[in-house]
Amino acid sequence: MKKHNLRFLCEKNLSDLCLNESASVKHIKSGTDMCKRFWDMGIIEGTPVKCVLCGSCGLKAFLIRGAVYALRKEDAENIIIE
Repeated sequence: MKKHNLRFLCEKNLSDLCLNESASVKHIKSGTDMCKRFWDMGIIEGTPVKCVLCGSCGLKAFLIRGAVYALRKEDAENIIIE
């Protein structure tokens, strides 16, 4: 049986945010293809984020540092929030 890291099972990620819900970035999972792009968008530890739009096909839009970014669910899952 495979062992799971319980820390990651309990953590909430950006794709879990509901409409008008806010959080701050705890960390970004390293080794992802989008990691550098997130940094370029200003998504770093401690950055406040707010979900401003929920799309029907897994897209969500987030207010980050005064700009609105749409992220796919699979990309948003790599951003851990608190």
